[in-house]
Amino acid sequence: MNHQKLKEIFTVLDPENKKGVIIGDMNARIGTFDPSLAYERKTKDLVINRRGKLLIELLTENTKYKILNGLAKSDPDGKYTFLNKNGCSVIDLCLVSNNIEDKLDLEVLSSTGSSHFPLLLRYKSAVITYNITRVLKVTWDETKQNDFQAFVEEPLHKLTEEGNGSIDAASNIILKALEHSGMTRIRKLGKEIQTFGPRWYDDKCINYKQCMKRTLRTLRKVKNEDCEEEAKLNYLRAKLSYDNLVKAKKHRFTSILHTKLSNSRNTKEFYEALSYFRPRRKGDNQNYLISPEDFASYFSDLFDAKSQELYSHLPWSLANAEQDQMNKDFSFFELNQVIDKLSLRKAAGSDGIPNEAWKSLSDFQKYNMLKHINSAWNTCEYPEEWTKIIMTPVFKKGDNHCSANYRPISLVNTGMKLFTSLLTRRIQN
Repeated sequence: MNHQKLKEIFTVLDPENKKGVIIGDMNARIGTFDPSLAYERKTKDLVINRRGKLLIELLTENTKYKILNGLAKSDPDGKYTFLNKNGCSVIDLCLVSNNIEDKLDLEVLSSTGSSHFPLLLRYKSAVITYNITRVLKVTWDETKQNDFQAFVEEPLHKLTEEGNGSIDAASNIILKALEHSGMTRIRKLGKEIQTFGPRWYDDKCINYKQCMKRTLRTLRKVKNEDCEEEAKLNYLRAKLSYDNLVKAKKHRFTSILHTKLSNSRNTKEFYEALSYFRPRRKGDNQNYLISPEDFASYFSDLFDAKSQELYSHLPWSLANAEQDQMNKDFSFFELNQVIDKLSLRKAAGSDGIPNEAWKSLSDFQKYNMLKHINSAWNTCEYPEEWTKIIMTPVFKKGDNHCSANYRPISLVNTGMKLFTSLLTRRIQN
């Protein structure tokens, strides 16, 4: 889009009377320029080129337009919109009139078959919402363990010294340490409605695409210029491998299709060959056959009944000596035994804290955590987060419209697992 064309568009779209959106490849690098000067617009591309200067002049004359790149909620950092072997830049821009900028959101997508990343423009009042749960996902990285321990040390000790902390506050310190050391991300539970690709797009293509996306995410997180060049090369290599694989798969698929159609001897064989070409149809999604409310009601009744049955068999009467033994504070020895028994590479609950985080604590940090655990034990004040369990129903067999034919897979917070393991060992002993 050239300078003269933009001038004509600005003339036609008078923001006083009309709502205007101009989006596309403008080949204009404008650095951190913001026409309103009211916001600090962030961007990965600090360069201003010749076309960028012309666009800046145009936007300075017409301040009724705003640049969404680097200002939108989904693009707060001003991600690169173009990347190839020659470099990376922000040349795909979205200009919106001030009378609608608060209703629009811009996101730079990672899925691409081009050197330009797609721009997704959302109109907020028309956004379709899905029942998707977002939870914090922690991927433990041993190379970042020292950073994690260093961040935990002082806040945890200070919380213990103050004497008014809680197991909830201590768990939050651990979670912040995981975020600080770069081991967290947001994970979506559930899927938005999507269609399957063509038959040639198999698991290998999906794996290559996921690898390309991982390298792109790494590139976008890099803040060091020296590391950015290496991350860029890794992404370009992964993208080239993916593009070559897709071309080869598509070419082979097309060749097979032509052969099948050419060799069809009757109508039946022709339509069989044609059906091979069509994209795979989406089958019934088990997750949408039964509503979450129906699952919650069924499993709630089921677990309540099992709990009552379990309580009726418990020996509630204990001798005084046994009561004293049960009610005393947990020891460091007991805590160490339980932590040693924690399994590695297990999914965490809604708090996102993995078992590896507990196992990596130093003895001094464990002593501090023990004080908060005993405080919760003595006051019977436990984190509300412990009551939250992520449950995924897995279909077994029979009628898939019946809740009873699903088996629940539950993810429980590791802090609660740790505490209940302490109780279990004490009861068993």
